Amino acid sequence: QFSDLKQFYQNRVSGHALTIERANRNYLLKKWSTDGNSFQEIENAISLPSDIEITSLVEAGGLTLAGDTMGSIYKANWETTTLEPFSIDCTKKISDLSISGNTLTLSGEDGLLSIEAAFFGNNLSTISDPIFLKRENPIVGETGIMEIDDNRILLWSDNNMSFSIAILNTETNETEYEYSDFSSPIQDISYENGKIITLEKNGTIKIIDIEEDSEIFTYSAIGLQDISMVDDTTLFAGRSSTAGKSPAITININTKETLRVQDDRFLIFDSMAVEKNNQFYSLGLVNEEEKTKTILKSHNYNDLNDTTTLVIYNGEDINAQVLIDTKDSRTIYAKLGTSGIYKITGRNVTKYSNNKPVKKIYLDGSILYALNEDNSISLFKASSGQLLYTIHIFKDDAWALIPASSDSYFGSEGVEENILSYRNNRRIALAPANFR
Repeated sequence: QFSDLKQFYQNRVSGHALTIERANRNYLLKKWSTDGNSFQEIENAISLPSDIEITSLVEAGGLTLAGDTMGSIYKANWETTTLEPFSIDCTKKISDLSISGNTLTLSGEDGLLSIEAAFFGNNLSTISDPIFLKRENPIVGETGIMEIDDNRILLWSDNNMSFSIAILNTETNETEYEYSDFSSPIQDISYENGKIITLEKNGTIKIIDIEEDSEIFTYSAIGLQDISMVDDTTLFAGRSSTAGKSPAITININTKETLRVQDDRFLIFDSMAVEKNNQFYSLGLVNEEEKTKTILKSHNYNDLNDTTTLVIYNGEDINAQVLIDTKDSRTIYAKLGTSGIYKITGRNVTKYSNNKPVKKIYLDGSILYALNEDNSISLFKASSGQLLYTIHIFKDDAWALIPASSDSYFGSEGVEENILSYRNNRRIALAPANFR
């Protein structure tokens, strides 16, 4: 019997087993002998640091190796009962990104990075060397980022250390607006016609008028997970259901009157409106036959209680995400599961060929961007799901753009030291290519 067994590996040659299991608040790495149909601990356990999440274990060449979520590999030193660096991830950590014209802006651990290149303009050509520009970030720590109009991006704290938002003009590099009157971290945020709508983790909703620099609406309720503007006077809020009640309400901005939206899910964690097309969508969880499923529904815009189920994912994924194609609102792009990206048009569903765990997806014209858990950025042809490029940004500010259909790469000088490429489990030697 193991206590909260998180990882298990067995060396088929020696019979040794490796486990990661919980002990109080920590996780322990242990090594076992499996002789005689029983587990016998043969090394002192190693307490894992709280900031490392191990996802794989292996014994190789007399070493015990552990890989984490960020792509680093550690060596177990059983004598000192510590993990030692073996191969450390050298990519720059990326919190969020936005695309505007030919410019991709990233929020990283050391500020903002803008990349101007022709292939971000939906023509997918590599006619000139990308231009990289580092900017100071007016927000401290991990930052969410959203383009709100030409040359302006909305930034917000995406951590539990500081609570603030700012609007940065990327043309003048000046901070045009700042606001920090929050009492808890920001759970959800959107922008509509000069107004910023925020939901804090403590359940407080605020609508902030930028021009007036004032709160024009506030509302609080326990357990809110998500908010969306349905129209100029109506907010939709998703939450956990209580006592079997529906997990969704609408709030009248003028009167603060709330109305319950009927729904059979026990949690709604994301929603979005396409007002010009009179469409509304929501993501939530339902229990069916003792199994949790993630459900995407469309709502009748004139009667939100009238819903249609569009996608069912057989599993719980509270990080699922949906994008609406602004040029064809019948088409939906969804991130479901660790690496599942789907294009949905009516009853036609296209699953992208993707093998990377995905944090978030973005749509810009004919290109769908995926920010991956390993900090790489994948570019897909939105209509077909064909992988076009993968972008890697490294901690030393080196970069590489790797086309999916060739054995060449575009990148900064010396970046080849950071690239190991495999295809069909075989090493591929990528050759540098010059921009045309």
